[in-house]
Amino acid sequence: MNLKEASILITGGSLGIGKATAALLVENGARVAITGRDKGRLDAAAKATGAFPILADVASPDDIERTYEEYMNEFGKLDCLVNNAGIGGRGQVDEVRLEDFQEVFGVNVPVRAQFDVFRQPQQGWEHRVPVPEWTGRGEDLSRSFQGISRFSGSSKSITLL
Repeated sequence: MNLKEASILITGGSLGIGKATAALLVENGARVAITGRDKGRLDAAAKATGAFPILADVASPDDIERTYEEYMNEFGKLDCLVNNAGIGGRGQVDEVRLEDFQEVFGVNVPVRAQFDVFRQPQQGWEHRVPVPEWTGRGEDLSRSFQGISRFSGSSKSITLL
């Protein structure tokens, strides 16, 4: 895909991998929108990266619909979706409650599935980039994998969609 003038939406673009990806894509000529839940952090990321900010919580179906509308009003087409937003969790398996699994699945699975609904052939986009939430972040690996079962289950669900 040629990045020059490509229109790209990055969920969870106000920090970390999403913010860095936005900066790199804008630097290479892409037109980028980022989403985030925290207005201050989102505005700061938009200013730092040159991306278009859309205040949205990906766990909210209404926000997903509004994100798509705002995005299309600003860009007119969607060439690539970088599905970066998501949550994980920490803790030992015997500490995980049902509510913990429901929260992770409630954010990661329906959100990504609903954004995928926007992959319309008539709009000319075929690129979707799912981004795993856990990275280790330079921590002790034994600590990095705590709680990964919740994320892994939701991640595999997305792969199967």
